[in-house]
Amino acid sequence: VIAATVPGGRRRWQLRRGDVFVRLDDAGGITAVDVRLPLGAAEVVCGFGERFDALDVRGRVATLYDLDAWEGLIYGLQNHIYKPIQLFHSSAGYSAFINSTCRLRVDGGRRWPDRLRLTQHGAILDWFVWLDAPLAALDDYTALTGRPVRPPRWAFEPWFGGGWERWKKGPCQDPASEIRAVAQRFRQLDIPHSAVYAEGVAMDDPRTCAWLNPQGIRVLAWMNSDIPLDQQRRLLGGVADGELPVLRRAGGEASTYVDFTHPRAADLCDAFWRHRLDIGVAGSMVDFGDRVPEDAVCHDGRRGDLMHNLYALDYHRHFHAAFARRRGADFVLFSRSAAPGSQQWLCQFSGDHQPNFVGMHAALRGMLNLCASGFPTVGGDIGGYFGWPDPEVYIRWVQLGCFSGLMRCHGTAPREPWEYGDETVSIYRFHAWLRENLLDTIAAAAARASTTGEPLMAPLGVAFPDDPAVAPCDDAFLFAGCLLVAPMLAPGVRRAVRFPAGGAWFDLWDGRRFDGGTAAEVDAPLAKVPVFVRAGAVLPVRLAPSLAWGESLSGGRETAVVVAVPSPSAGGSAATVPCGAGTVALTPVAEGFEFTLDGVPDTRYLILYGVSPEALEEVRVQGRALDRLTASQWPARPVGWVA
Repeated sequence: VIAATVPGGRRRWQLRRGDVFVRLDDAGGITAVDVRLPLGAAEVVCGFGERFDALDVRGRVATLYDLDAWEGLIYGLQNHIYKPIQLFHSSAGYSAFINSTCRLRVDGGRRWPDRLRLTQHGAILDWFVWLDAPLAALDDYTALTGRPVRPPRWAFEPWFGGGWERWKKGPCQDPASEIRAVAQRFRQLDIPHSAVYAEGVAMDDPRTCAWLNPQGIRVLAWMNSDIPLDQQRRLLGGVADGELPVLRRAGGEASTYVDFTHPRAADLCDAFWRHRLDIGVAGSMVDFGDRVPEDAVCHDGRRGDLMHNLYALDYHRHFHAAFARRRGADFVLFSRSAAPGSQQWLCQFSGDHQPNFVGMHAALRGMLNLCASGFPTVGGDIGGYFGWPDPEVYIRWVQLGCFSGLMRCHGTAPREPWEYGDETVSIYRFHAWLRENLLDTIAAAAARASTTGEPLMAPLGVAFPDDPAVAPCDDAFLFAGCLLVAPMLAPGVRRAVRFPAGGAWFDLWDGRRFDGGTAAEVDAPLAKVPVFVRAGAVLPVRLAPSLAWGESLSGGRETAVVVAVPSPSAGGSAATVPCGAGTVALTPVAEGFEFTLDGVPDTRYLILYGVSPEALEEVRVQGRALDRLTASQWPARPVGWVA
């Protein structure tokens, strides 16, 4: 028996002799390894990459084999996987990474309710097991496979965009002009964006960058792993066919995929991207990479059965390097496929989903499972991919996008808010500016993710492993380490929220307190999504002069710090977060709390959650008592104190 226990003798993980089986071929060679682990009655198992059908694999079967899941998702099949990652977390108290990229079949108690069965193709049994909390396991996992990329700050601002069909069929009848017109309309409506996803001919049109870059809007392109032999000949003129980096099948037949293990792959990538980088393209969707035939033979000798799930690693590394050679760190890439280690090179998107609440919930589950699998920065297609969502679905998806790793619109039909009514424009504008309000907090979380693997969207069971009640939750998550987000995934204006144990939570909009470890029905009016600030959290923010959430910053912005005050009895060490070039720390003390800004000279406001003005006897800054303000003295801003 191989077993791992924790203080007190409780066994978290074990592997007995009778739990491991091998499958043999006619010659006696091992073709697969079958491992069967105990599965408790209430145990929750999440991860395994981007799974859309559920957060918990219990009662389900999943095949971790990279597929073009587009068709399955569009037609309602949610058990296809774009991004198979063999890392998972169990609420029994362990995490595990299966170090093989061959096909893996996961049976979460479907055949035997008390067994988690993992059938790995190939003759490999190589596991890493952690008994730490899931976030600590993600730290170790990303140290092992590669620390996540840290996108530039502008990548976390809102993007607008669409597929080639949307830009081609617009009223301008010219994709570049269509994109320019949309950007102008957003500017007239005072709605901020930092980038446009310009899939189609507009991404190669020099006018697109020439028009938009001076406005601070970056142009993002589309590309996949498919560069056919004829195109490779043109890009690498003079290179003999036998020296072209094209992936070949066992019989020597050339496929259309690039062989990124070939020494000429870097030259091909540079040649392919030269024009777009010359005109100013600042990033790209990195599509496909999930169709490597199993009889393929790579230049380095590895075969398709091993490389099918691993191909994305070299693919993403080469595309990242091509951009880095020209733009340094000022670009963002986001992918459809993934392999362990891909997090070093790019962000991810959650696939093409139905434009309804079913598709929205599937996208959220995919993002949460992928974030639990070492990929901290994930965004979806606001509004889904094909067709038109109804206004309520679109609005609720905008709200989810506001609290996702990347806030990005995409689809075959227009996703601009004016297509869905005047009320939608107002709500979209609020959330675009709310994203700008939170940009410092999001950037701080991204910096933390790049060194620890902590996801921007953490499943509650991953963030709060000591609270078994939240482990199965697939309709809420912890954003940026400090905000509990409970998106609306069905029609209505109320929903139930389970608050993780361990401290209080405060409604972001009105400051109402909820105790951890409890559940409540909360209001969810169409204009706002339920969001709660974690007690002890420190959020650097930029607000309008009114200090209100979601108001335009075009007329000026104030630098502030939001603090959700912990109970003095909570104790503990200071919570410290990056804030610009400095840090912000909050330390509970017996008589209240101490708040310290280090290297943040431009912060003018401190906004407190968890205390009422009437309850504070005194506020001091560097030992000097401040004067109390009333609503009548300062009607445009909250009641407080002033130096």
